[in-house]
Amino acid sequence: MVKRIMGAIAALMLIGILTACGGPKALLPSQRTVRQAIALQVSQTQQTLAQQIQSYGRAKGIAPALPKIKIRHVEIREQEPLQIEGQPAAHVRGTYDLTLKFPHQVVTQTENALDLYLQADSEGKVWRLAVPQPPGDGPLTWQTYGLSS
Repeated sequence: MVKRIMGAIAALMLIGILTACGGPKALLPSQRTVRQAIALQVSQTQQTLAQQIQSYGRAKGIAPALPKIKIRHVEIREQEPLQIEGQPAAHVRGTYDLTLKFPHQVVTQTENALDLYLQADSEGKVWRLAVPQPPGDGPLTWQTYGLSS
């Protein structure tokens, strides 16, 4: 009987030690970081569109105005830890609401799909938006963009 109790105690201690010695916890971005990444992605898209219609606007005597961006109701449904180019990263999925405020119009889109890759420094203090580049002949490459602090 004493041997069984001692064996059970030893097993529990071993489980506790192995659990405590587990590898580092996955680094996952905060809600604030995800919002910053969404805002950066939307801003980049808006700038690209503005550049494309700029020639049209010049011909008509109009300058395209970039809207003010507001991100709300971010719902993170899934965060998958991974590595991008040897650094800790996360694939984040979910939804968000987007409001674009133009000079004479406000546009709101709800339940936009959220599908981002975020790369961290080794300590998880600084995050960057990571965008996979179109595949060429070599391995997958990433373009990263710093997020405001």
